[in-house]
Amino acid sequence: MFSLNHFAYEMIYANASLGRIGNAEDIPLIEKHLHSRSPGIRESARFAIERIKLGGN
Repeated sequence: MFSLNHFAYEMIYANASLGRIGNAEDIPLIEKHLHSRSPGIRESARFAIERIKLGGN
């Protein structure tokens, strides 16, 4: 059984990973996280989108 804290950690990690290796096709999926109640998930999504738009690495 996962806790909400564990779920948030996994989502933040996923957003960070997509920010590094994701591409423009991933942005719509990440944008869904911009409306999360968790500030960590929201900010990691915002950062991932910015990083993808700037060219990733």
